[in-house]
Amino acid sequence: DSEEEDGKTPLDVAISGDRRFPKDQLYLLAPFCTEGYDSELMTGLVRMCQKNRPAAAELIKSLCSQAAADTSRRRQLVEQFKQSTTNLIDNFAQTMTSAPEVALDILDLLTDTPEATAPEYHALPSMSNFEERTDLLLLFAPRIRLMHTVYAPDELWEFFPAESIGEKCPAWHATFAPPPRGRLSDFESNIKVVHFPNILDIRILHALNTLSRGNSKLYERAFSKDVVRAIVTCGWKFVRRTVYFSIFLDCFIVVILSNWAFTTQAEKKFSERFRTFSYIFGCCILELTVQLQTIINSTRWGFATLKGIIASHLIEGFISGSLATYIIFFQIFPEEGEINAILFCLNVLLRWFKLAHTLRLVSGLGDKILAITSSVFPMSEFFLFAGLVWCAFLAAF
Repeated sequence: DSEEEDGKTPLDVAISGDRRFPKDQLYLLAPFCTEGYDSELMTGLVRMCQKNRPAAAELIKSLCSQAAADTSRRRQLVEQFKQSTTNLIDNFAQTMTSAPEVALDILDLLTDTPEATAPEYHALPSMSNFEERTDLLLLFAPRIRLMHTVYAPDELWEFFPAESIGEKCPAWHATFAPPPRGRLSDFESNIKVVHFPNILDIRILHALNTLSRGNSKLYERAFSKDVVRAIVTCGWKFVRRTVYFSIFLDCFIVVILSNWAFTTQAEKKFSERFRTFSYIFGCCILELTVQLQTIINSTRWGFATLKGIIASHLIEGFISGSLATYIIFFQIFPEEGEINAILFCLNVLLRWFKLAHTLRLVSGLGDKILAITSSVFPMSEFFLFAGLVWCAFLAAF
């Protein structure tokens, strides 16, 4: 070894400079890929990504090939990954942002078919029903669900013959793999398990969200993977009701502002109107607090440095802050009718825009809203030019 290579491991030497060590053989020099060594797999991959990202990508690809060809090798690598308890979530989120191709291959490595403990009594289902009721039942018919997901600590397809009839298997089996109903919504099912503890951690979801700001091909590759779609689908199940409550609050504020628009100036000075304003003001302060907390957490987790990652939170914070500013200004200067009218019109437009933007999350309606916005966004330059022309005529006349 040369003097500059003193203190380096064989793996460090193999991936440094212009070394031509076979990429598919790098796992032989990586102690964290070998059973019996006291080394954490995730920690070793993070350090390797920092030194040579392409080499880390080649290493994880070779491990995936080995796992696909040998089930025992996959189980051994999964067990080594589970032993990576030191900052596991932070390390994986960091890998997702700095080397997303490595993180996606790690997810593939950890995805496997669960083992049935009693296949003769309760085997993995080959057929399931995938009918899904949309959120707006009165407007849209049922549609086919892409997948069923469940977030549970179980890693085996368990069956307990000694238990009573209703307790022979975990309760989530019935919702995760609904039995066929003899309808067109019955399809073949492929049961998979992801051996990643706490995979729905908010830091991992944030890291997945950052992929949309990078390479579009990488983004399409990531969200075409079943494991990534399963993470998003399962995470949505936990925040769904909260999002719908937020939509209800947006509708509530829009209704109040619309009613406020048809009242006279004298009616606006009545004391009971202040109570209504207090409700809206409380909603604005709540929204503003949530957005500020989200920005603080994004900064603390290192996501705020990425381009555009908190732009949406800043916009929503501006919308909430502008309405709160209007309420305060109206209470302090009620005689400034022209300025109040301008602020009021601005807030009504912003609230309607926010409501339409939030409704994109409603199944059955959101895909239609996204289709409309996707067709309008390519015309952004035209709307910018039309806006400049409108501002020129407004200033001239």
